[in-house]
Amino acid sequence: MPEGACQEQIDRAAARHPGVTNVDVACTVRVCDRKGGAGTVVVTLANGATVEETFAYTGDPAPIPVPACTGMALDVCRSLATSTVDGLPPSKAIRAISIACTASSCTQDRGEADVRVQFSDGSEFQGSRGWEPASP
Repeated sequence: MPEGACQEQIDRAAARHPGVTNVDVACTVRVCDRKGGAGTVVVTLANGATVEETFAYTGDPAPIPVPACTGMALDVCRSLATSTVDGLPPSKAIRAISIACTASSCTQDRGEADVRVQFSDGSEFQGSRGWEPASP
C-alpha cells in the first residue's frame, strides 16, 4: 500500500477515535494504490482496547503526469516522480510535477533534486529528495 494512502487511513481512523495510541492498516484487496483500495484498520486506544474497522477509498484515477525535468534523464526523473507520488495522499488529484536536479549531476545511482507537485485543488507539495547507492 503506498505510504500516502496508508497515512490517509491512519489520519482518518485517529480522527474518529480520540485517545488513539496506535493504528495498524492492512490492504485486503489485490491492489491498493493511488486509484483506490480497501482493507482493515486496527485502532489501539489509550486504555488498551482495540477497535477493528474496514475501509475503502477511491483515489486519483488518472496516471501520474509526465514530470517536467531539469538536469536529469527522463527515466531517472520518472522514477523519482513515482516514488514521491507514492507518499502523497491519493485523494488529491495531481495536475503537474516538476523536478530539478540540485546536485552537480543526477544519475540513477546518485543525486539530489527539488520536487514540486501541484494538485488540482491548487495546493502544492514541495520537497527535496536525495538518493545514493546502498552500502554493501
